[in-house]
Amino acid sequence: LHVRSRRQRQMCIRDSGMSAQSAVADEDRFYITPGVQWMDFDSERQSEDEFGYTVGLGYGLSDNLALELSHANIKMNTLAGLERLRSIRLDAIYKLDNSVGVLSPFFATGLGHTHFHSNDDTTLNAGAGLSYRFNDRVEWRASARTFYGFDDGTYDFGIDTGLVFHLGSSRTAAPVAPTPSPSLSVTTFSIGAGSCSLLEPPICLLYTSDAADDSLRVD
Repeated sequence: LHVRSRRQRQMCIRDSGMSAQSAVADEDRFYITPGVQWMDFDSERQSEDEFGYTVGLGYGLSDNLALELSHANIKMNTLAGLERLRSIRLDAIYKLDNSVGVLSPFFATGLGHTHFHSNDDTTLNAGAGLSYRFNDRVEWRASARTFYGFDDGTYDFGIDTGLVFHLGSSRTAAPVAPTPSPSLSVTTFSIGAGSCSLLEPPICLLYTSDAADDSLRVD
């Protein structure tokens, strides 16, 4: 490489790493979830399909797994007259990493206790659903579940939907450290009336600028 000019400047172009975007996480965060529920009761209960309300309090054990304590209150119109179903249950909610378009699937299962005017029942529920995250704090979700009553031997089916309000601040992933720039080894020497610089690795740009005489020659 041979460069000849009256004045010579050197500019180096360095690479830098980009920091990763902050990742939203729900671990160690509480949330509340009000909603509505539709129930298709087992024929043994002799009740029509009914709507009711639900409210729950949850806690994120990890980014994917949460425990949720919820209460449901549903008015039932049975052959014997009006009844009211009150239930409390503890569920495990597991969110999958995969997505269906803009929706995130999850599985749910848990145990509960249901109280009627006439009797009580211990239930096991299992189902799946989809959720949509509006932002760090607000989420919509819906699920379909089957409820098995151990005492009555009944199978009830329910669909619930509602909003999830996450409390507190999310844990933010640490930014990725910038990629260090490669070290340069520069040797400068004179050739005739000009000068020359050899760099290793060759990531620097050599240019010359002179108002009177701009010249660049590379051999």
